[in-house]
Amino acid sequence: MSVFAAPVLVIEQRSAALEYEIGDARENPLARGVQAAGERPRKGLLGRFGSGPANARVVVQVSGLDGAPLFFVDRAPDSPVAIVAPDGTLIGRFAEDAAAFARSHLEGRSRLPGGRSDFNQAQQLLDAGGTPLCSITWEPTYVGGVIDHAVGGRACAYTDPDGTELARMERARNQWSGDRYVLHLPFRLPDPLRTLVIASPIAFDLSRS
Repeated sequence: MSVFAAPVLVIEQRSAALEYEIGDARENPLARGVQAAGERPRKGLLGRFGSGPANARVVVQVSGLDGAPLFFVDRAPDSPVAIVAPDGTLIGRFAEDAAAFARSHLEGRSRLPGGRSDFNQAQQLLDAGGTPLCSITWEPTYVGGVIDHAVGGRACAYTDPDGTELARMERARNQWSGDRYVLHLPFRLPDPLRTLVIASPIAFDLSRS
């Protein structure tokens, strides 16, 4: 099965380096991601504190099992993460949604006793021209009855501009030093949105390095 056709994808960082494996629901390998450019992550104990260098450009190449490139995920400092085709054409970007973040912050202050802060992390998937195609909203996680503001949360919903849910993703730590993402894709999305959604777990991971 192709990585573009699977209804469930498991994306896992397999080591402290920027190495990812993408599999189906049973974790049969479909594609792999490796760092193609940029400073290498720190080794040993220091590498446990992030997926990669925090203030440097890094590029991850995602390829099929035959080694043919499928797309690149390119993170540069202070810029949205770019998703790039094998021929170098920009497919789109993974960007923070500052407006949605601000709205949730203000709603939380008006809703919670004492005006305490409450907010949801949010991102957008943009096409090559900067038009929003999809919103990514992280659902709040509560620990002991108190909201946990750990970056990104544990689950998020992908919705189109009309509010229709297109996909969902869960996030958890794996046995290594990286993250594990389970992406549910109930619809056969058209490109470029399909590629952007599939690339988004790695884009998110790089944005939090």
